[in-house]
Amino acid sequence: MKHLRFIVVALALLCSASSFAQADYDYDRPAPYAGYKGMLDFNYALGVGEHSINRFGVSTVHGYQFNRYIFTGVGAGFNYFYSDESFNLPIFADARFSLPFADNAAFYLDCRIGYSLLDAEGLYMSPAIGVRFGRKTALTISVGYDFQQYDAIYCGHLSNGTYIYEKDNAGAITFRLGLDF
Repeated sequence: MKHLRFIVVALALLCSASSFAQADYDYDRPAPYAGYKGMLDFNYALGVGEHSINRFGVSTVHGYQFNRYIFTGVGAGFNYFYSDESFNLPIFADARFSLPFADNAAFYLDCRIGYSLLDAEGLYMSPAIGVRFGRKTALTISVGYDFQQYDAIYCGHLSNGTYIYEKDNAGAITFRLGLDF
């Protein structure tokens, strides 16, 4: 009887001790990262290439954070091309892949692709790399390239009086400062 009591007490102690043997942090767990996520950023784009047009703007993205590494969403922005006083409104899908290097910081790769409306109408694409500081609410800093296709009207016209239209790219190196919430 003493041996049976000893075995029961020993098993109870072993079971309770093993419940405390857990890792400090499980990076694959969904919470607190899974769920709705919003982003707001301000950007300045330095025009490069043949049609270099500087611009600044603001954009917002809303979507779903699947885990600590993967986010997808949709967004819209508003950019002002101040050298020729024009505007565009990009509407895009966004995917972000993060690589944490600390509990509250991560490098990320972000890619936006969509279509712009208003003055610079056409294909819009903006890949970027950046750093995120914070957990649920975070500060983001990134650099990327904006590809903005648009219809260009060239001086002169064809013999029948119509203008010449061509698709051009207003490429730019983009700097973003943002807030994730």
